[in-house]
Amino acid sequence: MYIEVHQAIELYNQACLAEQEGKANLAEVYYLKSWSLFEEAGERYYVNAANALNALAHLRQSRGNYEGAFLSVKKSIEIIEAHAGVFTHAEAEVVRMRAWELVKNLLHCQDSQQKFSPTI
Repeated sequence: MYIEVHQAIELYNQACLAEQEGKANLAEVYYLKSWSLFEEAGERYYVNAANALNALAHLRQSRGNYEGAFLSVKKSIEIIEAHAGVFTHAEAEVVRMRAWELVKNLLHCQDSQQKFSPTI
């Protein structure tokens, strides 16, 4: 399990770096792989899995992929709700709050898009 967690951390860090370098597609792949490994590790690493999904949702939102962002944050919230016992410390609360903030932003973006979209 240690190897998987170490790999997941490395992939998450590579995702952040790729995102900073403007390599969004590569960052998405790294976030997805990181999330998968954290989720496989289970237990306390569910917080990291949800955090990776939040980061992916934020990246997707910044690229205008609102549907993809919503799917990512929805999965993050599912992890948070399914493993509520793990999300009890302050760091985990930040992950939870970030997920709900993303949902709020995505709903706001959806409302704005609908207001300015021409009706056919």
